[in-house]
Amino acid sequence: TDSMLGVPGLLEVVRAGNVAIANPLGSGVLETPALLKFLPKISRFLTGSELAIPSVSTWWCGDADDFDYVTKNINDLIIKSAIRHPNQPSIYGHTLNEKQQLNTLAMIKKQPHLYTAQSYIPGSVAPVWQDGGLQARSSILRAFTVSDQGHFAVMPGGLSRVSNGEKDTIVSNLSSSKSKDTWILASEPEKQTEQLSDKVILQNEVLQTNLPSRVVENLFWMGRYAERAELSTRLLRTLFKQMNGIDPLPAESRRLMLEMVSIQTGCLPGFTDADDALIDTPDSELVSIITDGNRPGSIKANLQAMINCGEQVKEMLSADTRIIINELRDHIHELDRAYTNGLPAAPEESLDSLVTSLLALSGLNHESMLRGLDWTFQEIGRRTERALQTATLLRSSLAKPLPAPQQQQVLESVLLSVEALISFRRRYRNRARVEYGLELLMLDGTNPRSLIYQINQLRKHLKKLPRNNLPTSGLSPENHLIIKSLNDIQLADLDALVQVDSSTQTRLPLEQLMTQLLEQLEQFTVFISDKYFDHTAGPHSLVENSWGSQ
Repeated sequence: TDSMLGVPGLLEVVRAGNVAIANPLGSGVLETPALLKFLPKISRFLTGSELAIPSVSTWWCGDADDFDYVTKNINDLIIKSAIRHPNQPSIYGHTLNEKQQLNTLAMIKKQPHLYTAQSYIPGSVAPVWQDGGLQARSSILRAFTVSDQGHFAVMPGGLSRVSNGEKDTIVSNLSSSKSKDTWILASEPEKQTEQLSDKVILQNEVLQTNLPSRVVENLFWMGRYAERAELSTRLLRTLFKQMNGIDPLPAESRRLMLEMVSIQTGCLPGFTDADDALIDTPDSELVSIITDGNRPGSIKANLQAMINCGEQVKEMLSADTRIIINELRDHIHELDRAYTNGLPAAPEESLDSLVTSLLALSGLNHESMLRGLDWTFQEIGRRTERALQTATLLRSSLAKPLPAPQQQQVLESVLLSVEALISFRRRYRNRARVEYGLELLMLDGTNPRSLIYQINQLRKHLKKLPRNNLPTSGLSPENHLIIKSLNDIQLADLDALVQVDSSTQTRLPLEQLMTQLLEQLEQFTVFISDKYFDHTAGPHSLVENSWGSQ
């Protein structure tokens, strides 16, 4: 209980086998200086061979001949306690004057068995950075070995100590010296050679560079959160424009669009089971959907999650990308200030800068990142989330039929939120039919926000992943789901999708197709996660022991 090197009860824990110890209790006896004199004989007795490396010359003063040698050569020796003790520092004979030497010998003579002497070997000198420049300091290196199933391995490095002062020549753990870890990276100086094969690196070798699971998983989710935040923000901005327009929103359109916001963000129940009072005064719920960082699915929560993923892999991001991420942090604070007292006068304008920054982030990643596995996983995350968000939007907005004016208003709001309204009007003029909207948002391969475009991109990206469709394994589960989703979209009959079921008064075929696609895409993300993201590694012991069998 009086020890400064542990806690009471530690020995019992060791005996019970509940803790691993690199140096077993009692091994400190091997540091007894007096043992060094007898080390050659100990080696011959225990191993039958001489020491592989000669030990430092040591004399034990309990031996008469050794004491006589110490008396005559104290100026060239270091006097140490025979049994190592922290309160008895070594005495360097060359630092003593004649009187101090006589006093030291008299001290030894009283109890000679308590003292040993070793040859004094001047220490090395190493450069250190101090007071703004390089200075020479005395230094020593302490090496370590580790036992490994019957033999010992010398560690590639050790602990270096350097003296504090320029004139200090004694370096030890009792002399207030400074210590640093030392790593030895090679057994000889590295030769700077260049081979012809080093110059020719095939592209697939570059792309297959191993990346930690942590990196690709965070990039995957960074892409997903970015898409989630962007479409949610766009939809809210569209809602605010419609609510603050010259003509008031009809009650049916207002309720449906508010429900779309709750479903799209996942902030449920929200407006999905709201009474008329909440629909008429939705400000508090809308503020929560935007600024409540503790509410999963809110704009703020998605942005914070995306930023956190970016922080985990910031070494993979360009300087401009990090600037955009910092701007998004500022936008979050601006949102908090803007919505402190409820919805601002023009809430859609408060979201413009967010959308712009998210678009800039997407553009930087698309135009600046090398097409390696890091970019591929981020793109898979983006495309998967965009497909999920689009399918959710189509199901929540178009599955419920409305009268023609309100239906056109909702359809145009959907198209506006995905930046497709201008293309729609140019292609179809004023014929705002639901099947035309589905054609543009589902089947148009030239529309970078259509469902079929996302699925096609995912199919291309999957081909770049390792362990994908090995010759002996056939079609992988994730490829199977993507091909099935692609077929489901391509084989869809638009005229049948927009038919209203008489029993449910909904566009049941459309709702069923979107639900099926959502389930397949969610299962796709599970397969990607299980196959490429390592979630199995847990704590493990660095040292195996057999205490349990003893």
